[in-house]
Amino acid sequence: MTGIYKMKKDGQEFYPLTHAKAVVNMEGFIQENMIPWMGVAHINKLSDDEAKAAKDLTPLPIGEIIATGYKGLTRDIPFVRNDDGTLIFTRECVLWYQAQLIAHPMTSGKHYIYLTQYINDTEEERNAGKGSNSMNWQQIIIGGNVHSFKEGDKFQYKIGTNVTDGFHALGLGTCYFMELFEMPGVDNLL
Repeated sequence: MTGIYKMKKDGQEFYPLTHAKAVVNMEGFIQENMIPWMGVAHINKLSDDEAKAAKDLTPLPIGEIIATGYKGLTRDIPFVRNDDGTLIFTRECVLWYQAQLIAHPMTSGKHYIYLTQYINDTEEERNAGKGSNSMNWQQIIIGGNVHSFKEGDKFQYKIGTNVTDGFHALGLGTCYFMELFEMPGVDNLL
């Protein structure tokens, strides 16, 4: 197997056409700005006191970005992470994202727990959820979505729950992000 090497044409870096056909079955050159940005956010649990006080609509801060994709890729991250764990988008992009909700209710009972995404402080969609007649152990609930963001959009997760007496543990596990691009010749599906 051969490696994929950057080449230059008229001073602009690109990847050879044969690799473009193999990777995405398209004509033309793959340029660096066509390679998706990927990132991973670290686990970010609430403090014990915050978890004990948590109830419906408690914000779940996204952790620090600890890794990004392809070595040497200079493509910019499409958002900045604020100190409160929200993301503010710095450019338009389509992003696939997945998060792990870690939740351990203080008491057993008929509980439900949702991982809910908010964009510009408006509930957009529940990414994942779980309900049980006797939920009394730690839950790891994984969910994700694809969304088209505009510059200036604010993104955050909140918990949706009927738990009123708090949690032993609550927060986000590892979160994954990947930028997506439209396929040539395919109508925009978003």
